[in-house]
Amino acid sequence: MTSLQLSHDAFSKALWQVQSNIHYPASISAPNDAVQSRFNIYRNNVWSSLINSLRDSYEVVHQLVGTPFFNALAQRYIMQHPPTSAIMSQWGGEFSAFIKQDIDCESLPYLADLAQLEWLRIQTYHALDENPLSTEKVQAFLVQHIDELMDCKIELLAACKILNSHYCCISIWNLHQQYYQDSQLATLEQELLALDFSHAESAFIWRNELELEVIPIERPFGYLLSLLKQGQTIGQAVSACLADFPDLEISVLLSFILQLPCILTIQKSS
Repeated sequence: MTSLQLSHDAFSKALWQVQSNIHYPASISAPNDAVQSRFNIYRNNVWSSLINSLRDSYEVVHQLVGTPFFNALAQRYIMQHPPTSAIMSQWGGEFSAFIKQDIDCESLPYLADLAQLEWLRIQTYHALDENPLSTEKVQAFLVQHIDELMDCKIELLAACKILNSHYCCISIWNLHQQYYQDSQLATLEQELLALDFSHAESAFIWRNELELEVIPIERPFGYLLSLLKQGQTIGQAVSACLADFPDLEISVLLSFILQLPCILTIQKSS
């Protein structure tokens, strides 16, 4: 390893250490023995920028828990998951899993799913541009392959995601969009208190041209779409869905699938 690489590794290691336990790199120098103070200024700027980046990505999580709690949570996250790329839109994806394991978040079991919702919106926004199949092409496929439909796989656009939550995080997110932006904080608090936080919800998240949409969907449909996204055939996904939701009819599930505005391909399973 070259001296430059060693210097870089020492600098990076010091950058991510806890403030009270920093081992300053021996390879850096500053006038008047000001290494520590100047390094700390740089380090604080980096950390502040990263915390602000997380706050922008997880706006509703921040609003729910407040700035002091969020900043402390963000600092712990940064120590475990420092950026590995200069592309900041790709950093922060482990925040939901981190929240789920964080002891201070145990009293907020819905928070991890809420963070996942916000991250899925970011992923959807930056997803590849693709053209969905038109209604006419979907109908033409049905006419030609109706007897083979259950053996087919559906590929959805990259710019659509599915969230199945054990909590009402979609309602929480929607309430924040409705009231927080208009500074109706008292109304927001009342509406949040009225929620049943243990109510399971699903959402279909997609980019409609340049607009991100978070659309609440029935739980069975969310489960069905998740199975299709995992690569199961229509028949496999429908069978699994009916096993968990026996009151549903196959025709209802198929109608929901084939009316989706984000089907990229339908093809027979190889």
